Amino acid sequence: MFVEVAGRYQPVDQTPHRTDWRASIFRDLTEGDPTAGSGRGFENRSDAIHRALAQINPGLILCTAQAYGSETAYRDYPAYDDIVQAASGAARLTELVDGAPRYAPYVIADKVVGLYIVIAVLAAAMEKNLTGLGQAVDVPMVDSMIGFNLVEHFGGHTFSPAEGDFGWARVLTPERVPHPTADGWICIMPYSSKNWDDFFTLAGRKDMVANRRYATVDDRHRHMGELLSAIRDVAPQRTTGDWYPFARHTGSPPLTYSTSPTHTKTPTSAARN
Repeated sequence: MFVEVAGRYQPVDQTPHRTDWRASIFRDLTEGDPTAGSGRGFENRSDAIHRALAQINPGLILCTAQAYGSETAYRDYPAYDDIVQAASGAARLTELVDGAPRYAPYVIADKVVGLYIVIAVLAAAMEKNLTGLGQAVDVPMVDSMIGFNLVEHFGGHTFSPAEGDFGWARVLTPERVPHPTADGWICIMPYSSKNWDDFFTLAGRKDMVANRRYATVDDRHRHMGELLSAIRDVAPQRTTGDWYPFARHTGSPPLTYSTSPTHTKTPTSAARN
């Protein structure tokens, strides 16, 4: 993984016997491009470091990416991806689905916060283009992941006073999974009212079309588990290949369940080489 992610970058050797690494880092900070750093205690000094170096390089953009916000009592605490998932509520979301808190089977916090760093540094670079001045940028991992999770899961707390609990029921239903077909698995997602009506009509479930519990988008979100269970009931009646034209005809995007986490053998990835 390190070779894949960092193979294109030139590392800085900071071993004690090297005498030139400090000069190399100083040169990068005073003359180079935006610089990001992390490590316990570094975030506490980032503003002071930036102020000192900005006297030499006013356009310096110095980004710190530590576990917790530099203005919080937890600023010196380390945290790795699993810890960030737990602290940000990401592990709690799986508990809301099936009763057991778990970490995602990928390093989601590291990658998401990496994107946040890029966005923050690009924003600082845009300001630098306008003013010629750089700035110190603070991207705490836990805070970033909390914001990432709450985009759809703020729920009733969007309002003051709150009108409900945290969490978006539509995506927290346990039935939100790929469906078994006669010979495999498929993902089918009707979306609009017409999509749902057309799908259930052609699938022989006109009772679902006539049921007013599912008449509007809000109704469907409240009863998403029932709708997905109905799809799961009819899915084994056809093969995966048969479901493709059927689902497309009803405007419900189908996709074969991929068993390859690398996606090296899917049609879309093969087409893009």
